[in-house]
Amino acid sequence: MSKTRQEERLLLPFVELSNNMKQGLYANINAKKARIKAGSGEKMNKVGSKKAPTAKDFRESAKTAKK
Repeated sequence: MSKTRQEERLLLPFVELSNNMKQGLYANINAKKARIKAGSGEKMNKVGSKKAPTAKDFRESAKTAKK
């Protein structure tokens, strides 16, 4: 599946992280939403499913969030 210019532009901010930096929970969620909007065919995980982030994940992510 080839990406259009618009899809590449949507994903650009999420791709340009340095190799030393690990993407955070919110960056991953926003990247997935952008891919879905661009027509990737993916779906968000249901709350409580095995791969969905838990409440604990969100609490820990909030500790390191940039303000």
